[in-house]
Amino acid sequence: DIVKEYPRYIQVLKVWDLLPLEEIPKLVKRLDSIFAMYTDDFINCCKEKCVEGDLEIPKSWMSSHDIVRFKNVCNNNEFGSESSGSSSTSVDGTRYVENSKV
Repeated sequence: DIVKEYPRYIQVLKVWDLLPLEEIPKLVKRLDSIFAMYTDDFINCCKEKCVEGDLEIPKSWMSSHDIVRFKNVCNNNEFGSESSGSSSTSVDGTRYVENSKV
């Protein structure tokens, strides 16, 4: 994941609780849904590595580098235009945000 702490973005590693074996397929499906919401740029930043000597450390970027985390998942009227797309092509982003705490 990437956390914004002014004036930088910093990579973080989150540790999750272990699951029973029978719960893993459900978790995989849930994670696939969550990761599908992230932009390619965000995923690429999460994959970048920073090495100091023999250690791999969290990478950071200045906050002037705008990292967009989520894909546009709903019709956006932010600029005053009405959406002409059908609701079947949009994804309910609220559900993903609510379920993103794994």
